[in-house]
Amino acid sequence: MTLSYSESWRAHFRTIAGIVGKDKEAEDWLARYESKAAAIGKRIKKRTGDETFLILGIGQDRYVVYGQRNIGAVLYGDLNLPAPDGVKHIGHFKEIELDELPALEADRILLTIFRNDGTMSSDQAIRKQLRRLYASKQWQSLRAVRNGKVYGIYDGRHLYTSYNPLSHHLLLDKLQQLLLAD
Repeated sequence: MTLSYSESWRAHFRTIAGIVGKDKEAEDWLARYESKAAAIGKRIKKRTGDETFLILGIGQDRYVVYGQRNIGAVLYGDLNLPAPDGVKHIGHFKEIELDELPALEADRILLTIFRNDGTMSSDQAIRKQLRRLYASKQWQSLRAVRNGKVYGIYDGRHLYTSYNPLSHHLLLDKLQQLLLAD
């Protein structure tokens, strides 16, 4: 069996559950997830209003903006948080240059890793890219940076950026911790 890339993570989950005879368990899990996402989304929206969220991935030699899939499926879909105009039509992700950042102005930025293979050289290259980002005038000019509304999601290689139920559930918890703490 092959899962179609174009299907949602929910469809993938239901398909796999059906194969292993766990349809009811999957539906129960999805109902709990939907309820949790709605509650967290409501609390975040109450705190952030119409503020926009940008998801920026730091790779070994590139920067990417995540769109409507993977981590964006949770942020923009399940939590219904607004994306900057330049992000609304990005499917999975789009590579960008530093000089493109100001055009993607957002009120809040989530920073995460992009394609870390777990090797020391990959980790070092990503840290170098992150230092380059922090030192850039484009980064320093962003509203979210000036207002201290940048959140790092680095704990765990691809833990939150994978397109599966567990990653999305863990991301809900992480976003609740980052955006609703205090």
